[in-house]
Amino acid sequence: MINIRRGLTILLLGTLLAAACACGGGEGAAPTPTPTATPTPAFLNYSDGVNGFSIAYPSNWSVSPQISGVEVKVTFWAPSACAEFPTHFEIAEEQLPAAMSLEAYFQMKKEELAAELEGYTPLSEEQITAGGRAAFRHAFNCTYGRPVQIASLGLVDGDIGWYMFCISTTACSGECEDSFDQMAASFRLLD
Repeated sequence: MINIRRGLTILLLGTLLAAACACGGGEGAAPTPTPTATPTPAFLNYSDGVNGFSIAYPSNWSVSPQISGVEVKVTFWAPSACAEFPTHFEIAEEQLPAAMSLEAYFQMKKEELAAELEGYTPLSEEQITAGGRAAFRHAFNCTYGRPVQIASLGLVDGDIGWYMFCISTTACSGECEDSFDQMAASFRLLD
């Protein structure tokens, strides 16, 4: 009697399982995956009163302020899947020999890049507005221990040049593309 009950229970469960599978979407139809949007991280504000600037950055990026006296003032690190060379965004300030135009500063930066970076290959350049100021945006590839892609932005404030750049391996360049324009557009010089 116990074996009959066990047999009937197994038969009943098997029948229910087969019925459930048959009702799941038609003959041979596989479930269609529903795409889910990747949430865009909120942006936080980073303000540096000592060096006189502020910028918004993705809330899931980490921040490493630099020691005073160096050109790079802050580095933002992406939560990168590219661990061998994490994507990062840096802001540098440099004292120029004299006040210069944006065009002269951009030409100077391109000459420096071509002289200092192996395999420097320009991809794009355009004049834009960032933080209410005229700026240049420049993207290029080079070799920095490995092939990398760099998106950069520069602007001039009298005899001070501000240069921002997002560096990633070419395989992870989407990490820069996703955040660079928003970060660069949010850059403000403090009064």
